[in-house]
Amino acid sequence: MKRQDVVALNLFGDFSPNDVEALMNLDFDPLNPTRIGEIIEKKGNLERKVRRYIERFRRERFEKELSKILNEDVEVITYWDDRYPSLLREIPNPPIMLYCKGRTEILNSNRALAIVGSRKPSFYGLNMARKFASELVELGFTIVSGMAMGIDTVSQISAVRTGGSSVGVLGTGIDVVYPKHNSNIFSEFLNRGGCLVSEYPFGTPPMKHNFPRRNRIIAGISLGTLVVEAGEKSGSLITAMQALEYNRTIFAIPGPITSSLSVGTNRLIQMGAKLVMDVKDIVEEFPYIVGDRESGNGVIDLDEEEREVIEKIKEGYDDIDSLMEEMKKEYSVLISILSRLEFRGALRGEGGRYTPLI
Repeated sequence: MKRQDVVALNLFGDFSPNDVEALMNLDFDPLNPTRIGEIIEKKGNLERKVRRYIERFRRERFEKELSKILNEDVEVITYWDDRYPSLLREIPNPPIMLYCKGRTEILNSNRALAIVGSRKPSFYGLNMARKFASELVELGFTIVSGMAMGIDTVSQISAVRTGGSSVGVLGTGIDVVYPKHNSNIFSEFLNRGGCLVSEYPFGTPPMKHNFPRRNRIIAGISLGTLVVEAGEKSGSLITAMQALEYNRTIFAIPGPITSSLSVGTNRLIQMGAKLVMDVKDIVEEFPYIVGDRESGNGVIDLDEEEREVIEKIKEGYDDIDSLMEEMKKEYSVLISILSRLEFRGALRGEGGRYTPLI
């Protein structure tokens, strides 16, 4: 199947992968869309979509789209490409193609986790987004979100600033920065190794109905969805419900019952979402993918900070308070290192004390 055919079908139509395959089997030519009698006869359910496609088709518009793909360093990944996210194929209504910019190799991460939440979060929500995004990427997870204001961008920028991977799914064209004042954030995100994706053609503005469709990709590309902070009618709840529909795990961080920004997350927990207080609560749901970072001989490869912590524990500084005092490190820094070491099997924590296992 030619890539340019899929670009045309996506640009002027509203076709599913099954629709496209049916059209190709009938030798329909998307670039010369005139013969539809046989399609109507054999595939009557496609008649409306095909007629609408023919009405919309403009050769000049198609040529401009191809030119932008080439000139703006954008890759097109179709549903039939090996690089298409495997988890996204599993949802009922996957896009037939994705416009991609940045590190496309991370799209097929087997450790993708969505982090979503309020566009106007509290200080607590922002801190939780930074904490979980940073700690998860240190464990090898790829953070997926929608590049919106608030929890989305904080999670994604924290991920790439920590040296991790992140995928930003847009509800606009790949060339449209929304909101506009986020242009510096978008640039930093790409420069630090993030990947932007969109199913929408170049120039597509931020229309309201685009975002629920965008959310299905966020949920579909991810193993699970973590809702950090969400009001009663937050759009992030749509993502969570779609994740549930796709049989993916939903996580939620609890918040004060007096906070309007926690109504959504607390309600998700009431409905059965997993209550999350620590990154361990997420990782334990995926024990089969959180493996040790090992060298070729099977020995866990520690960085300098991790080696120092192990040595201090061996010297008898085996609880968090004594480690903080001895190493002059903040609690948040130490607990992150200890969590990494414990998950990777380098130490065991029990009763507030740590025992080296290497």
